[in-house]
Amino acid sequence: MDLQEILDNVLKGSKYLGTFPLADILVTSASRHLSALAVAKEGKRQYYLAFLNGEPEGAVYVDPEGALFGDSAVSHIREANQYVLCDVKPEIIDALVMG
Repeated sequence: MDLQEILDNVLKGSKYLGTFPLADILVTSASRHLSALAVAKEGKRQYYLAFLNGEPEGAVYVDPEGALFGDSAVSHIREANQYVLCDVKPEIIDALVMG
């Protein structure tokens, strides 16, 4: 199972909180101290953002050429995208960020 499948499985097993632009994701996560995973999909590109207790803790960018993590992934994040936000158990977010 590759990383994208793992992230998609985490999302499938999580509570959907809504679909928001990036700026709203940042505000909502911080104000509600969420442990959550946000994803935007654009063609064959996926953008994942992990939040732990409201703080952005990790990012993953996936395209047909592979995956980028951390700062390299953040540079690909697009503000124009709509992100699906899902509540995720803190221990799962922690494992994703540490992994």
